[in-house]
Amino acid sequence: MKRNKIIAGIVLVGLLSLPSAAVEFKSGFSAGVNMSQLIGSDAKTLDDSTKALSNVGLDPVIASYPQYSGFTGSVRFCAEFNNWVALLSELSFAKQGNIWKGTAKIAKIISGVNDTVTSDITIERRLSYLSVPLFIAFKPHFGAWSPMLYGGPSFAFNFFAENSKNVVGGKSGLTDIKYLTYAKTDPADTTKHDLVLFNGQACFGAGVSYTFHGYDIVLDARYSRGGTSIIKGKAIDMSSIAVTLGLLVPR
Repeated sequence: MKRNKIIAGIVLVGLLSLPSAAVEFKSGFSAGVNMSQLIGSDAKTLDDSTKALSNVGLDPVIASYPQYSGFTGSVRFCAEFNNWVALLSELSFAKQGNIWKGTAKIAKIISGVNDTVTSDITIERRLSYLSVPLFIAFKPHFGAWSPMLYGGPSFAFNFFAENSKNVVGGKSGLTDIKYLTYAKTDPADTTKHDLVLFNGQACFGAGVSYTFHGYDIVLDARYSRGGTSIIKGKAIDMSSIAVTLGLLVPR
């Protein structure tokens, strides 16, 4: 939260320092890939639990946490002041989440006898977000080319979540989830850790645009990190890197 306040302060200072000049408005869209993962002191306990493997298997013996890759797209808005500074905003959709990949021993009936086998398991938790960022960008013009650096806060709304399990030689399934469960030292602990609907992020990005017949073709990369936990009562945030290609049209 403190980090988001600092970013918001930087944006405000930038707004107050803008020179009095004609403003050029542009709007358009972008699409690309978003690579995300859960971070924080409680992140790795998310899937290392018998709850996460319920009806699938027990006793995970190997685990890894590769980045989750999902689609991101947005409707963008840009207000350019002179030839060096701009304000950027958008309404964006991003599918984020985490992946647990491991090998576990699962119960299975073999030749009519209860036994255990070792199986590869992949668990994906997919969270869909709508977000509205506000960025201040330094965007000098060099002919048709315009490199840019930008940063600012973003406010996200989690409107859908789902849990996917894929078990080699066992049960698989896809279920909607309204909360994430954690490994618990006390089996009697049935506390549910609710997903937070709204959370804030700090974002920084860089890119380049090329103007062709008045249209701006924009390629950029953005790093985002949550400033608030995505689950009540737990220290767990979302970090992501998005790479997008977009088009802006002058208004």
